[in-house]
Amino acid sequence: MNTVFKEYIHPMDEKVILKMIDQMKLDKYTKKLDSLTFTKLFIYAQLMKLGSLKKISLKVKNKKKLQKELGLKCIKTISIIP
Repeated sequence: MNTVFKEYIHPMDEKVILKMIDQMKLDKYTKKLDSLTFTKLFIYAQLMKLGSLKKISLKVKNKKKLQKELGLKCIKTISIIP
């Protein structure tokens, strides 16, 4: 799956995407999970058919290669109790 993931994100011209993000000020208040990282993570989650933030978080926590690709070590999930 790692190769498929890299094939999907390889054509993304990060310079163009980052320029657009900067122009629209999308990451103005973002600390770690910026727009480009979120996009990569979303593609990975779709490829792996991960249906929840908790499952995505566990994958990021347990896969060193994914952490390296995304530049993230973990994603914190918040439990909302009604």
